[in-house]
Amino acid sequence: MALCPGSTHDVDLAVVSNALRLLPGMEELFVVACNLNAEISDWLVGDGGLWLWIEGHEVDVGVRGAVARIGVRVERDTLLHGAAERLKSYMALCGGDVSGFFSEWGSEWAELLRLERDKRVEAEGVAPWNIPKVRLGYLGSEKDIRMLDAAREDIKGNS
Repeated sequence: MALCPGSTHDVDLAVVSNALRLLPGMEELFVVACNLNAEISDWLVGDGGLWLWIEGHEVDVGVRGAVARIGVRVERDTLLHGAAERLKSYMALCGGDVSGFFSEWGSEWAELLRLERDKRVEAEGVAPWNIPKVRLGYLGSEKDIRMLDAAREDIKGNS
C-alpha cells in the first residue's frame, strides 16, 4: 500500500492506522515523500509508462540534493520540504553519520501509527493489528528514476 501525502499536515494518522486494521497481512507501507512525475518542467516529465518506486537516500535532501538537481522544487508541499533541517538534527544526534536517515524517518512514522492504534485498542477494547514497516521514497517514471540515480552518483562522486 502506498500513502501519498502532500505534506505531513495532510495525513490523518488515526485514519491510516485504522485502514491498516483491514489489511492484517500487509508487511510494508510505502510513503511517497515526493512524486517525481507531479513536477512540471521541460525535462522532468512522466513518459506514459509505469511509475516506479525508489527508496529515499540522504543525498536527495536539501536545495543541493539529488532531487532538487533534477528539477523538483522541494520547497513545494512535499515531505521533503523541511527535510534538510531534519537531516541536520539527525546528523548531530548520530555524530555525522546520516546513513540511516530515511530508515529512521520511516520508523518514526511507524511509531506514530502504533500510538494511534494503541489509542483505539484502549478506547474500544479491540484486538491490536499489525503496523507494517514504513519506507519513504519516491514515485517516478523510468526516465525520472534514471535521472535521480545519475544525480545521486554525481553527488557521491564529488564528495
